Amino acid sequence: MTPEGLEFISTTLKPLINYHFLYYKTDKVEYPYWVGEYLENDEYNAEINYQGTTFILTGVTRGSYLELEKQKEIIKKALKDKRAILPNGAGIAVYFDYSMPIRVDDIELQKIKINLTIQEWEV
Repeated sequence: MTPEGLEFISTTLKPLINYHFLYYKTDKVEYPYWVGEYLENDEYNAEINYQGTTFILTGVTRGSYLELEKQKEIIKKALKDKRAILPNGAGIAVYFDYSMPIRVDDIELQKIKINLTIQEWEV
């Protein structure tokens, strides 16, 4: 995943949800919050400078699980047919793949995981 791709994800999600990359980095916890991370897969093709990535968003709240489901729908709508040419000239496409609730032992804590598929083509 390129730095430009990470910046694209951040600028897309931050106006919509309480998004952070890798760690929730604030002194005061504000729920719900979302943390992103990624897994580069073996879909790299050097001939066309293509890289496939799975981007994982984990949502956390101490409120109702429905809060997370509502924000999931906001994310899905924002990423529908989301494609762009980045400032460095590379292309990016982001797709909603799937989501699933995450069971935790603390009954007051609710979590959900969303997987996005990201495709990047560098120039």
